[in-house]
Amino acid sequence: MTAIETIITAINQRKTTARQSVETALARAAEVDEYNAIISLTSERALDRADEIDQAIAAGTASGRLLGVPFIVKDNIL
Repeated sequence: MTAIETIITAINQRKTTARQSVETALARAAEVDEYNAIISLTSERALDRADEIDQAIAAGTASGRLLGVPFIVKDNIL
């Protein structure tokens, strides 16, 4: 099982929350950024969105295979 599948399964089985997943990812990003590869983190927005996802899951209205999975977008525009 991949890391993404593990996160999805844990969130769907309510063993964790989207917010906890994002908090873990943010902590890890701060911990390992030895190359200054991350220019900016949208921590506040990510946590707000995670809360929205958790509310939708609790209400039974959540949809989307990757809900709650944090990610980084690489800015590589020349």
